[in-house]
Parts: sequence; structure tokens; C-alpha cells
Amino acid sequence: MEWGIVYSAEINRRQPALLMLLVDQSFSMSEPAGQGQGTKADVLALAVNNLLGNAVLLCSRGGERIYNYFEVGVVGYGAKIGPILHGADADRRVLPVSELAENPRRVDAVTRRVPMVRAASSR
Repeated sequence: MEWGIVYSAEINRRQPALLMLLVDQSFSMSEPAGQGQGTKADVLALAVNNLLGNAVLLCSRGGERIYNYFEVGVVGYGAKIGPILHGADADRRVLPVSELAENPRRVDAVTRRVPMVRAASSR
């Protein structure tokens, strides 16, 4: 199947990519997500936070410094429409990724279950 012309551009600090998310905040997001995962809003918040965390990781090079390869905006819609990213407002809807890393609204400790991999025995 042919999709036509594919857009590509180099992403760097002089030419960052825009990561813009549109987030449903309507009443329906308070419904259960299913199988003990909490509400739809809980699942969406986890996905958005993971995406933003990964964006920060992609922009770091092992040290404390975060390079601004992305600018990030999150717009919520429901009863109102507007920027919902911590630190953003109507005059500043998009933030550099380094600002997200330096000024999180909150930091949660999350416990994950990771399956153990058994080492192959030598014979």
C-alpha cells in the first residue's frame, strides 16, 4: 500500500520537534477502565506521564543536563478547553522539555513487577 510522501526532518536543539497531546477530560473519563486499572482518567494519566518521562529521557545524555530536542504542549478538553501542562498557561501553551524535567508537579514512586530471568546452567 502506498502512503504518498513521507515527511521527515532532523530534530536538534536549533530545530526541536513539537510534541502536542490532546487529552479528554470529559465526564466519561471517570468511568472504570476495566480489570482493576482504575478509571479511564487514571489510565490516560499514566500513559501521558510515561510518554513525557520517556521524552525527557530521550533528551538526556547520561548526565543531569536535558537538551531541548522537544517542545511539549498538553491541551485538555471537556467542560473547558485549554493548556493543562504544569507550568503552561494561555500565554505560554508550549514548554521546552527541560522545563518539564526541572519542574515536575509531583514525583511518584511506582513499584513494578519484573519477571526474573533464570541464567542458563552450564553442563
